[in-house]
Amino acid sequence: DPQRMDLLAFHRRRVDEGPGTSPDFDDAAHFSVRSPYPTLQLLREKDLVWARSQWQQQQAQNGPTTTKNGPSAGPGALGLLMANKQRLRGMGSAALKRTMDLFIVNHKQ
Repeated sequence: DPQRMDLLAFHRRRVDEGPGTSPDFDDAAHFSVRSPYPTLQLLREKDLVWARSQWQQQQAQNGPTTTKNGPSAGPGALGLLMANKQRLRGMGSAALKRTMDLFIVNHKQ
């Protein structure tokens, strides 16, 4: 169905239970599902399919992404997810928390 939507929820203290994360609240990978304010994101399924195929093509052409924390899990949606979590861990939980806190302070209404 071309109109099918996926709903993603984000909030400040969310703990990701998906692949590549730990139950430790301070795992920087959890920032992949965190937001300064409660947020709902609607994604059209056809756009997700397109994004995943673009990621796979890029990986096929350029090889797996390597970060300072090591190689990604490879092509596909899982590879993209794992690369993002590696990037967040490279930034560090404390720095990400400071950035989020600073955003909140600077955007109070």
